[in-house]
Amino acid sequence: QTEDPNQSIAQPDDSGSDDQPQQTEETYNRLNPGKYDDGTEFNILWFDAQAHFSWGGTIPCDMYIEEASQNVLAQAIYTRGVHVKENLGVQIMLEPITGGSTALKTLQTDINNGDYVYDLATQILNEIAPLFNAGVINTTQAVGLDTSYSWYDHYCTDTLTFQGKTFAFVNDMVFLDKLCTIAMFFNKQMAEDNGFGDIYSLVNNREWTFDKMVSMSETITEGPGDDGTYGMDDKYGVSSQNDGSYYFMHAAGITCLEATADGGLRYALPDEDAISALQKIYSMMANPAIYFNRQQTMGKTQSVASVINMFAEGNALFLARPLQTLFDLNQVVSMEDFGIIPMPRFTDSQDKYYTPINTYAAPVMVLPSVPVTDAVKNLTNDVIQTMAEYSQDSVTPALYEIVLGQRLVAESDASKMLDIIFDNIIYDFGFFWDLGSMQGLLVTSAVAARAQSIKSDVDRKTRGMDKVLTSFIDSVKAYGVK
Repeated sequence: QTEDPNQSIAQPDDSGSDDQPQQTEETYNRLNPGKYDDGTEFNILWFDAQAHFSWGGTIPCDMYIEEASQNVLAQAIYTRGVHVKENLGVQIMLEPITGGSTALKTLQTDINNGDYVYDLATQILNEIAPLFNAGVINTTQAVGLDTSYSWYDHYCTDTLTFQGKTFAFVNDMVFLDKLCTIAMFFNKQMAEDNGFGDIYSLVNNREWTFDKMVSMSETITEGPGDDGTYGMDDKYGVSSQNDGSYYFMHAAGITCLEATADGGLRYALPDEDAISALQKIYSMMANPAIYFNRQQTMGKTQSVASVINMFAEGNALFLARPLQTLFDLNQVVSMEDFGIIPMPRFTDSQDKYYTPINTYAAPVMVLPSVPVTDAVKNLTNDVIQTMAEYSQDSVTPALYEIVLGQRLVAESDASKMLDIIFDNIIYDFGFFWDLGSMQGLLVTSAVAARAQSIKSDVDRKTRGMDKVLTSFIDSVKAYGVK
């Protein structure tokens, strides 16, 4: 178990390079109406997660919207584009993409042809490693982008900084990352029917733990149907999916890798606390009376929509899914019928509630590897910082009020829970970069077998891990060096 799983995974370079940004003020004050010539464009290659994953509900584009809207959140995005145009003279241009490797292929073609069309790109966490390996992204230090402002997610930038080089970042320009954080939805009627009392008080009193969740689940679960198998109509304690393995692991504050004092990396899963936690997690997931796994039930993968309906109909006490699920639930059930709490602490001694993030969907921003000139530096900094600062003041409040606030979660207790959820997000570099094939190790349909073999499986990875980590650090040191 790490003392601080969100620490920078490598120590920053303290060489005092002139390329290191020194800005510390909380206001980016370089706005100058008409600063750029008419026709100046800022081109963004934007990963459309909603289209790619076929999410239910309607989530506005978080990067740019062309026309005014009656939707408060969409209007805030639209107004931000107008703000950039009026204050900088820059027009935001958006090119939506889907497909995991589309950004890589598009940037490779653009760079190889010398077109250098794109000023910014977004991509999901799991696809950052291929961009790095192909050398198609710049570091934030290369363009002098200051990520110390309060509108940046420092959990993300700290984790993606190695040897003083930051390869991706998240700030208030986007909000899909927030919707990809993992929370526990709970069915209020089921909680009441089983005499569980105030679920929110469990969190506030620090009684909301993994063991508490399991004991509550054991109380409400029912046996299999007449055919001896568990199905969608049975009652479960926890509904989730194969991802539950790393959801609960990260909720325990455990990550695949830890930083070392010399700026290197250490494989952390063989630690006794990690092994013990993973054994308990897989044992819970392998119990069909407690854990509904949408990829395994009845021999096939169930759709997300069917899982949402199952929870809404009272067949699961808890639902562990990204906050994006709010949009799905809003289509089928009253917002007063469920609550939201953070993922459980793993032990009573755990100091805080940690929040996992769905690395298969959460976006980060990267800077395409274009030749860095003063003009590129100025445009990149002016547009990104202006959009992010404006977003902190207008877009993010609209998100909280309309999407996560009174419109969808009409109770103050849930709002407090959302603060806890966003306060301690885990970005596990070892997992989303998939060094040493960590994803294949942790995410599996064979959870019953993994409960028995996890220690030997983790230990087996140890043999080649030092070489993998050393190679990665060496590639970081050489990155960008011509």
